[in-house]
Amino acid sequence: MPPTPPPLQPTYILRGHAAPLHTVHFLAPTRLATADADGWLVIWDLASKRPIAVWRAHDGAAVLAVGNWGGFGSEEGGKVIT
Repeated sequence: MPPTPPPLQPTYILRGHAAPLHTVHFLAPTRLATADADGWLVIWDLASKRPIAVWRAHDGAAVLAVGNWGGFGSEEGGKVIT
């Protein structure tokens, strides 16, 4: 029997939430939206691995889902919906 390989290690950890994540959604190839149990939403630039926008989307409630309406990052400009 072959030896068990070591567990995989993350390449990078995005740190921006104090509460557990409830949803993750790719808005564009280099944009990621994450939302947590406290209602906070973070939009990440995956190239720089830094948040580009942070706000409280829901006061006193968890964000259960994130999506985009329209072309996020395109000329017509998309919207983030929660």
